Amino acid sequence: YSGSAFARLSYVKGDVYIQRAADLGYEQGVVNLLIVEGDKLGTREGRAEVHFGKRNYLRIDSNTQVDFVKLPKNGEGEAKLHLLSGKIYLRINFLDEERRFEIHSPDASFYIIEEGLYRLEVREGRETELFVFEGKVEAAGEDSSLEVESGEKVVSSNGYFLSEPALFYEGQDDSFAQWNSSRDSLHQRLIGRRYLPSELEDYEVELADSGRWVYEQPYGYVWTPYVSYQNWRPYYYGRWVWYPLSGWTWVSYEPWGWCVYHYGRWHWRFGLGWYWIPHRLWSPAWVHWYWGYDYIGWCPLSYYGYPVVIINNNFYGYDYGRYYP
Repeated sequence: YSGSAFARLSYVKGDVYIQRAADLGYEQGVVNLLIVEGDKLGTREGRAEVHFGKRNYLRIDSNTQVDFVKLPKNGEGEAKLHLLSGKIYLRINFLDEERRFEIHSPDASFYIIEEGLYRLEVREGRETELFVFEGKVEAAGEDSSLEVESGEKVVSSNGYFLSEPALFYEGQDDSFAQWNSSRDSLHQRLIGRRYLPSELEDYEVELADSGRWVYEQPYGYVWTPYVSYQNWRPYYYGRWVWYPLSGWTWVSYEPWGWCVYHYGRWHWRFGLGWYWIPHRLWSPAWVHWYWGYDYIGWCPLSYYGYPVVIINNNFYGYDYGRYYP
């Protein structure tokens, strides 16, 4: 699955929905859902944030609809979005090549040239307005294109620009701008010590807020979640969702659940409880399946690739032969 193109819903509040590609219907937007190429993400009275990887984020306001035409693989490569209506912020912290991120509206096309922060507003049937807070964009219309730099805005309508790029006052203080700033501040927070491999560094803040790191032989530093109930266990609080891209995929109801259920392995020790061992490889889930006559069950795979079994405070996750305890 490492070569697949997808994004992740990293924040959801209010009425958010996904219209699935290939006529697979509508689905309520919840945190940690996969977004694949061809999906449309929309809001009514709600807001959502999409994480592309490499600390690149799309944030959408109420009454907004975005079509994900093309998505980057492993956070790198091309991304093409159609903003059909509403307002978005695009935070680009990693751009491997100019114009690899592009946004199309009914009025013009916009190609990201530099890392930065961008806001677009589509007023249906009227015009599209682009604000460049940081960075640089190439805006293309029917018969011309122009560069819009930091601190400038441009307005387009039906394929034509209504003016040259003009300076704007940056002090936008509407609630959408304030929410975007709060999300930026959260993701850019400084972490005293980093424990994750470089490929997973986007998740340092999520895990730091939701658990603690402990040194555990022979794996090094492992992460254990803050949970308020004794019988907590991984791969329990969530649901399975089928995607043609990846098959049955675990969608965690826990806000921090993306990283620890799609990378790494879970172990358990008396006195410490469940803990997660980081690993770089992505999967829809790292579980062992078991089925009987009238039921299907699953449990985490251990670091050694065996089902994790716990009986009378004894951990079984190593090579125990042909039969499970």
